[in-house]
Amino acid sequence: MKTKFVERLPQEQGTGLLTSYPAIKTPWGKMFDWHFAVKYLARDAHVVSAAMLGALRILIPDYVERATLMCEANYQDGLNYTAGQNGLSILESHNIHPFACGGFMGCLIGDIGDESLLMTGRVNDFGTYRVEKELDTCPWDICGSEICRCTTVGFNGQVDGIGKLQRPGPRLELNMVEALGCGDLHCRIIGESREKYPMPEKPIWESFGPIATEDLVKYTPEELQEQESAMFRNEANNEYVTGTNVSVNWGYNMYVMFATAGELHIHHTLVEGIKRGLFTEEQVDYALKSVCEAAGKAAFGAFYAKDGLRSLLGVPLEMNSEDARILGGLVELFLQSKLVPYEVEKFEGEETVYIFDRAKIPAPKFLLSLIAYWCGASKTLLSAKWALWEEDSPEGKVRLKIARKIDKFC
Repeated sequence: MKTKFVERLPQEQGTGLLTSYPAIKTPWGKMFDWHFAVKYLARDAHVVSAAMLGALRILIPDYVERATLMCEANYQDGLNYTAGQNGLSILESHNIHPFACGGFMGCLIGDIGDESLLMTGRVNDFGTYRVEKELDTCPWDICGSEICRCTTVGFNGQVDGIGKLQRPGPRLELNMVEALGCGDLHCRIIGESREKYPMPEKPIWESFGPIATEDLVKYTPEELQEQESAMFRNEANNEYVTGTNVSVNWGYNMYVMFATAGELHIHHTLVEGIKRGLFTEEQVDYALKSVCEAAGKAAFGAFYAKDGLRSLLGVPLEMNSEDARILGGLVELFLQSKLVPYEVEKFEGEETVYIFDRAKIPAPKFLLSLIAYWCGASKTLLSAKWALWEEDSPEGKVRLKIARKIDKFC
């Protein structure tokens, strides 16, 4: 009897007989390692994040007004993040000495965070009055320049928050004087003490400079740039070591699972905008749904993109192009990479259903955008007869259904 290619084989087959690998696995048995998982997630999450920023650009057309809101919302969030017990835990985990003072010590948070988020580079200067960090890679660079501005200001909030828990010392003003998201060769964040290096005051959104110490910049040429985080470089012993001798390995890359522009910076901005009455929650949700659905359609609008995904997932050649499980495989790849456990309620060509805990994707606006993106993808990856939507979700859960659907208002 011929084996049915449509069968989904039990995950535990081979237990105790074959070597066990730490890997994510598609429904058709294709496996990927941790390195692939974090790089895939870091990029795919920012495809959705870029669409979310597109929606925000529609809600607030003026660049300065939009960037100001993003910077103000994320500065406060950064400040809150390092307040209280959480900040004390950060001081301890980053080996920041209790007698240390000054904002420069708080920059250690961003240093180790960069490497874990696959933003690899080097610290060129680290002192009481000046800090310089140069990055060669950034998976966030497709989002837009507003993200470059507000991440810098949000990080300044974290640095200022840590400073409140230390002995008094010089405060640093951070500027991203170069940004990969703007087409520069590097991202370059420079922190300066305005006591030592005076400069005129400027609006919060102007976090690209100018700076006072441009002549001190240490520039790494393109041929000497790194392309992988230290956690994935053998010559670095597959670990990153900070200036205070904190050593972290691949496990620290779990930061990628929740620290994305859409889940943090854009989500915080949308929530703050609603709070200020700049737009309603209904307007936000409509804009996110419209833009992210269109982004999902564009992802597979070109026919070759379908073949690319099928090859990636290991979809059998015999499987029809209109099969719910193909999109299901993409959903599973994302959820597994994000370390979100899920239940496969149904896995059939005509209908595929997944259930997972809502709390595992805690930013509601990102979750809404992600579902809209996948729904849009169903229209071109499968065909316009198909959809993905949330239906009959149990309390605290998300129940996603992929099936054919007639909708006269889609």
